[in-house]
Amino acid sequence: GISGGIALFYQRRIKKGLFDFADVFRGYQTNYGNLVAFGAISFALLVVYEQIISFIFGISIFNFSNGFAEVLPAINSIMMKIMDNIGFILGVAIISVLLYIVIQIFMFFSTYFIVIGGLNAIDSIELSARLASKCFFSLFFLMLFLLIFNAVGAIFIGLGLLVTIPISLAICYSVFNTMIEVHIGEEDNQFYGEDII
Repeated sequence: GISGGIALFYQRRIKKGLFDFADVFRGYQTNYGNLVAFGAISFALLVVYEQIISFIFGISIFNFSNGFAEVLPAINSIMMKIMDNIGFILGVAIISVLLYIVIQIFMFFSTYFIVIGGLNAIDSIELSARLASKCFFSLFFLMLFLLIFNAVGAIFIGLGLLVTIPISLAICYSVFNTMIEVHIGEEDNQFYGEDII
């Protein structure tokens, strides 16, 4: 709800020059059911993804033929398996983080399409993926930059996040706004709501 409200706030501020802080809370009133559905889909994807990665890590760490009769030898065995397979584990960890970032890039604009465009969750994910594919690597580097930017903000007992998160959200909306203006003629206009242009 808040993320949708922030999108509405930036849209009204940039497009219409209006400044109303109450817009931040209008995300709960604007297409909220589809925002909840999008959150549920995102969470389900994350859980399935986490289970697959856990399974891969489990296969690489444990030898299922060993029966653990005592706790200390079991811990020793696990540590030895980890040390033996450290390259594989690091490789899976790096690949899993990159795959998660790819999923997030393709769903980058979904909230904006739901709140501003009035789309349902599935159509917003589809349109977001099509739009994000047009500038995939730019969005990838933007996400890395925002991750580092917010990590720096978190260094000072989290107080810096009060500054970095609104700036990050403004950057994200600005990217969305620019992408819509640049690529509006290329996509099928049936997906776009009246307010999105």
